[in-house]
Amino acid sequence: MDVNHAPVAVLAALPGFTPEMAERVAEARVEHHGFDFVEELEAYADLPQGLADELAERFVFLRIASDPPRPAPSRSGRSFRRR
Repeated sequence: MDVNHAPVAVLAALPGFTPEMAERVAEARVEHHGFDFVEELEAYADLPQGLADELAERFVFLRIASDPPRPAPSRSGRSFRRR
């Protein structure tokens, strides 16, 4: 399932999710312009620790087309721009 585009009702139907968690995911993906990694989903949507990891193999993170790509971290911890 694409976490960045799934309706709230679909998120709420995931094992271990509540309607409140699904709403937090939807709000966080708007605020953060989508998610790239399962760790972001857990942190930004304030999900119980480990829940996103349990469901990670069900998730994909397709970028929201209208948003520019975010800088990826470099090995030194600083960001750089993708070209």
